[in-house]
Amino acid sequence: MECLNMALMLLLAVAALSSAGLASADGGYYLTGHPLHKPPVPYGKPGYKPLALSVQGVVFCQNCLYVGTGSLTGAKPLTGARVQLACRDRRYKTFLYDTARTDENGYLLLTIPNFDYRRHNPLRTCRVFLLSSFTPSCSRRTNINSGRFGASLHLEKAYPDQVLYTVGPFAFAPPTRCKATPPTYYTPPSSTPTYTPPHPPLSYDVSPTSSPTYSPPSPTYASPPVYDSPPYTSQP
Repeated sequence: MECLNMALMLLLAVAALSSAGLASADGGYYLTGHPLHKPPVPYGKPGYKPLALSVQGVVFCQNCLYVGTGSLTGAKPLTGARVQLACRDRRYKTFLYDTARTDENGYLLLTIPNFDYRRHNPLRTCRVFLLSSFTPSCSRRTNINSGRFGASLHLEKAYPDQVLYTVGPFAFAPPTRCKATPPTYYTPPSSTPTYTPPHPPLSYDVSPTSSPTYSPPSPTYASPPVYDSPPYTSQP
């Protein structure tokens, strides 16, 4: 009987140890009750997803009439202009950058993937610069909207995979300033009909000419012949 009791107690002890081992596998504990070693938590907030930094803008060719000014009146989009996005740290050392060329509409888009927004603020550390122009007749860099010395970013919109900023607009300029040509005014035809009186008949001023006068020859009369009568003699 004692042997039977001892065997039963042994079976109960084995069952208890087995259940304790399963609990340790599921719950993360040793048989002694001490917690298992857990791996370190990665740096940053749980579930942090890095986003891309995108910057858009437009580059123009300044009208030659306004060279030397900040006006964009009459400016046209510039194709093939090179622009750079540079992000610098506190020591003014560039750690990220991107360059791009404008399309036929003068539009530019600069993108830096996986930008670390936890350590850097693009509004403070990133600038956009004009580099060069593909058009020789419009290759002079201007500082319109700080395009020559570095323009700050302006927040446009946040998307699930990126944060979009805007800059500019920027401009290159022709080498020299041109002179304005006087405008040509065009008078459109009137919508209401206009009556034009007929022209009077042409009159010719014919000065009277002296008509020749006909003077008939004066008649000449031949005097009758004169006959000498014979001397008269009286008859006795």
